[in-house]
Amino acid sequence: MRLQGIRVTVTLTAAPRDTRGIARFTNKHLAHVRSVVAARYHSRPSRQFDLNLFLEDIKPVWLPCARRNALIPNQEWVRSKHRPLLPSLDAVLCKTVHAQDIFRKLGCLTEYVSFTCLDRFDPAVPRVPLRVLHLAGDSPVKGTGAVIDLWRDHPEWPRLTLVQSRRMAPRVALPNVDHITRRVDDGELLRMQNAHAVHLCPSEAEGFGLSIAEALSAGAVAVVTDAPPMNELAAPGRALMVACSHSEPMGLGARYQVNPRALEQKTVEALAMLADERQRMGANARAWFVENDAFFRRRFTEVMSGLVSASA
Repeated sequence: MRLQGIRVTVTLTAAPRDTRGIARFTNKHLAHVRSVVAARYHSRPSRQFDLNLFLEDIKPVWLPCARRNALIPNQEWVRSKHRPLLPSLDAVLCKTVHAQDIFRKLGCLTEYVSFTCLDRFDPAVPRVPLRVLHLAGDSPVKGTGAVIDLWRDHPEWPRLTLVQSRRMAPRVALPNVDHITRRVDDGELLRMQNAHAVHLCPSEAEGFGLSIAEALSAGAVAVVTDAPPMNELAAPGRALMVACSHSEPMGLGARYQVNPRALEQKTVEALAMLADERQRMGANARAWFVENDAFFRRRFTEVMSGLVSASA
C-alpha cells in the first residue's frame, strides 16, 4: 500500500483473533490474499518496498521484497521456526516494555511503541453498578474458566454477562449467567461495555491486552491479572489486580493462572465499591487510556518515519 508517498507492505501471517465474535478472516481467506499479492509482486525486482511491517509473526518469503523489515509481535505466539530470523530484522516494534525486554535478550533491535484500541467510552449509556461483563470472544486464554467457576460457586451474585464464540465452549447453564454466543455487533458491544460497571479481565496471556484497554477506555472498574504484560496496562488505582497462583511458558512469554480466591476477593471488592470509588477508579483508567493512545500515535509515527528514512 502507499501511505503518504511511502510504500509499505503490511503482512498478516495468522488469522486475527477476534475477541468479540464480530468478524474473522479465516486462513483460507488469507491464503487467497497472499496468492493474489504474490502473483502481482514476486515477479518484480526485489527491495521494491520501503518497509515490510509484519504483524504478529514473520513470513520469510516477503523479507527480500523491502529494504527494511520490522515486526510487531505478540510474544506468546512467535513460532519457534522463525526465532532465528528475529535478530536479522531492522526493528521489533514492541507493544509493551515486557515484550521489549524479551526481544532485546534475543539480540533484536527494539523500539517501544505501545499499542492502542478503539475508544469505547460513551457517557450517554447509563452505567449499572452491579452489572459484570466478561469478554471471552474467540480466545482460549481470557481466564474464562476461572470466571465461570466463580459464578457457579456464588449463585447469589449479580448476573454475569459472558460474551464468547459459540465454537469455544458449550453454553454455560447457570441461572446467574447470560452466556451470549451469537455474533454481537459493535453498537451492542459498545452499550455493554458502558452499561456494565465491572469488567472481569483475568487474562492468562496477552500480546497487549485489547479487552483490558477497552475496559479502561470505557472508564469501567477492571479486574485484571497481576502479571506481565497485563499489569502494564492495569495497575492499582486504575484497576483491581488479581494475584496469580502459577505460570507456564507460552511461546516467548508465559501463561498465568489467577488465584481463584484472589479473583473472588477482588470481584467482591469491585461489587462493594461506593459510587465515588468507582468514579475515581474509572477516571484514572480513562486518563491512562487517553495518555497511552496519544503516546502510541506519536511514537509509532516517529518510528515508522525513522525506518523509512533509513531505507532511502
